[in-house]
Amino acid sequence: MTTSRVPSLRSALKSVFETQLVADTITGVTVTEFDSGDEQTGDWVFFGSIRSSQVEHSFGGSRQETLNVEGFIRVERPGAGDSVAAAAEDRAHLILGSLEDSLRSDITVSSTVFDCVIAGHESGYATTTEGRVAVIAFDLVAEAHI
Repeated sequence: MTTSRVPSLRSALKSVFETQLVADTITGVTVTEFDSGDEQTGDWVFFGSIRSSQVEHSFGGSRQETLNVEGFIRVERPGAGDSVAAAAEDRAHLILGSLEDSLRSDITVSSTVFDCVIAGHESGYATTTEGRVAVIAFDLVAEAHI
């Protein structure tokens, strides 16, 4: 009996999003299921913590699971100044748009859940010795029957 969609959702998100990036001709983005723990450079996306809550349905012993997925987009561009920061931020939002497109075209995330949407996101930036970094932290909410 399935106890949670967490493992299958994580891998399905990676696969669906990589497919959408190709369809959108967005290249040079590394997508990982987990934070590698290493210092990342370039453009990357990873799916972080997944929180699960479950409630019982009144019939048949099945449950409804709500999954809250934290994810991160990181884009680094060499150089300094506002134009470099803006280029990094524009690229990060382009990647976020592709993620949104992937969920709109497949709300079931390869039949893993019955619905998955971007619930919100937060944009930020940082400077490094090499350049500017744009970061978008995003939250996904998915619903499944188990």
